[in-house]
This record gives sequence, structure tokens and C-alpha cells, in this order.
Amino acid sequence: MHSVDINSTNYEVKESDFPEVPLVKLDTLWLQVGGTLCNLQCTHCFISCGPQNHTHEMMTLKDVRQRLLESKTLGVKDYYITGGEVFMNPEIFEILATILEYGPLDVLTNGTLITSEKAARLK
Repeated sequence: MHSVDINSTNYEVKESDFPEVPLVKLDTLWLQVGGTLCNLQCTHCFISCGPQNHTHEMMTLKDVRQRLLESKTLGVKDYYITGGEVFMNPEIFEILATILEYGPLDVLTNGTLITSEKAARLK
């Protein structure tokens, strides 16, 4: 146990001051495949996604596959993808097909980029 003088301004927080909790089971996996890029700029967006927001890059199909392999060992049963806007990701249809090989998938989208052609591919 550490004792800290609360009146001191010289206390440095170290990573070793926090307990490590191993992740051994995970039911749901959320993937931010759209990064923070979005075709809209909604005032209610909690991470301020927008057309110029590149804070977090989009995930590639390779990134998604790696996370899916890891998720299998943790017992993930449900998958969600979000963004930014997921349909701005040029690999979105490959990503969707790959995730569906692992389990049920929910897609969070604003829907504005779903054309008739894209809707037909989603069937």
C-alpha cells in the first residue's frame, strides 16, 4: 500500500500504482471501423466525428481480422461496428462479410451513404 501526502505537489503517478486486471472474457466487441471520419457533423456526436476529423484512422480489413482472431479466444458472441460513418470505409463490404463469419453483427450508421446499389449488396 502507498501512502501519499495529499498536500504535496511532488507526487508522481506511476503505472505500477494501478492494479492490472487481465481480460479473460468478453461478450461483445465494438469496432470503430469508420475511425472518426464522417460525412456529417452532428452536434450530439460524443466523439465529434466529422468530414475533417482524422483523430482516429479507419480500421483496415487486416486490422479487423486481427481483432476477430483475438475475440474468438475471449468468447465474443456479438459484434458491433461504428465510426465515424462506417460506409466511408472503402473496405466496408469485405469487413462486413468477414465479421459475419464470426457471429451476429449490428451496424451503426447514419444511413445517408446507402445507395440502392449498396442496399442490394447488403441483402
